[in-house]
Amino acid sequence: MFYYRDPENGRTDRQETSDHLFVCSTGINAVGPQARIHTDYTVLRPKGRQDYHILYVTEGYCDLTYEGALYRLRAGDFALYSPGQPQQYTLYCQEQNAYYWVHFKGVGAAGLLQELGLHGGVYRSPENDGVLSALGHLIREFHLKRKGYRPCSASWLSLLLCRLARTQEAPAQRERQKEIYDIAAAISEDPGAALSLDDYAARMHLGRDRFVHLFREVMNEPPHRYIQNAKLAAARRLLRESDLHVREIANALGYDDPLYFSRLFQRAVGVSPREYRSAK
Repeated sequence: MFYYRDPENGRTDRQETSDHLFVCSTGINAVGPQARIHTDYTVLRPKGRQDYHILYVTEGYCDLTYEGALYRLRAGDFALYSPGQPQQYTLYCQEQNAYYWVHFKGVGAAGLLQELGLHGGVYRSPENDGVLSALGHLIREFHLKRKGYRPCSASWLSLLLCRLARTQEAPAQRERQKEIYDIAAAISEDPGAALSLDDYAARMHLGRDRFVHLFREVMNEPPHRYIQNAKLAAARRLLRESDLHVREIANALGYDDPLYFSRLFQRAVGVSPREYRSAK
């Protein structure tokens, strides 16, 4: 059994930073017949570290102790240690086992984790291609150390944390979000064919108020405003790229009253449709 303990000299978690997010270190560990390490491998940090630590299992399993309880993490599972938390985990060499690890800190780290609902603990989830992609990009960026690698690594870390948080969403919640994204995409593609809010709510077997709340939660704006903005974007495009009369554009976008459409357009854009067309 090989025991790894952080060396006293050069510990990356002790670096001071004023960055919002700061990657201290990151990499991959693999143990097994085809790996670089051919012996059982245990990491011991009785006093933890001064940064956050993510351990994401990619192959086989990892036996991990968290707050005195023993967990077996398999591919897709991950653990998040907070600063100062004791750490102990083991990979066994009789079969192929591997995990990614990231140590990070920063003045915005705690706030971002709280916003995402990620707290110190063990998380179960199926292996996720989006998480693996973010980890791969983060590790390459950090170790190649090309110009600007610090802020670029922080960007990949931010994306990684978001994707880890999304693995914890309930399947029903993810399906609801997909339905909203599909509705929004259809509205953007053909805003003139947009349905009423009652129709969209009925399609999702929801009440109108629940649909509006869910749409706002997913798209960050209420559905009536999203539809109006999509129609105005289409109107600007048609005014620039077609010879359709303003009345015809209004009708194509679902406005029976061209005067109402013109007032709405001027209020949103600052000029009338005719003035917008003449300025193109």
